[in-house]
Amino acid sequence: TFESGPFRHTWRLSELRRIDTVIAVDDLGNAISLQAIEIDAECPRGFVRGHWLKREGEERGVFRGLWATTFGRPVGHIRGHFGVNDQDERLWFGKIIDRQGRVIGLARGHWVPSNDAALPGGTFQGHWAARQGERTGGVGGHYLPTRDSERGNAGFFAGRWGTDCEEPPAVP
Repeated sequence: TFESGPFRHTWRLSELRRIDTVIAVDDLGNAISLQAIEIDAECPRGFVRGHWLKREGEERGVFRGLWATTFGRPVGHIRGHFGVNDQDERLWFGKIIDRQGRVIGLARGHWVPSNDAALPGGTFQGHWAARQGERTGGVGGHYLPTRDSERGNAGFFAGRWGTDCEEPPAVP
């Protein structure tokens, strides 16, 4: 059971095993984000989370955040851009940077706005590659911009990454 001021919900353990969701809890843009990963020493995976910074009145911006292990330990950071290209594709791309400041990978993919008026934002899905350029795995999750103009245009993103020894992270 999770309980916080405006929100209370109970899940079964089986529902939490691979949960990846964002739940709006009020009209101010506050939300609860839940992600889980099953631990597998043979197949590295982890979490990604941070700030989703949208430019005022535009469908583009930047994101920056943490690239972490299954246990939440920092591997490094991810920083990048998102926008719409000339073919109306919603694309994102970023660099994965280790704790010493070295680029250890590149990530790219598509982002899709939500059609649910109660939950603005959307999902992102893509892949990442080690510095040598080979596809290494998948990455995906949710983003949610803030609805409060007094706090600027900073929202958040949260998701999971995995290596190609497993199925790419699924986004509902």
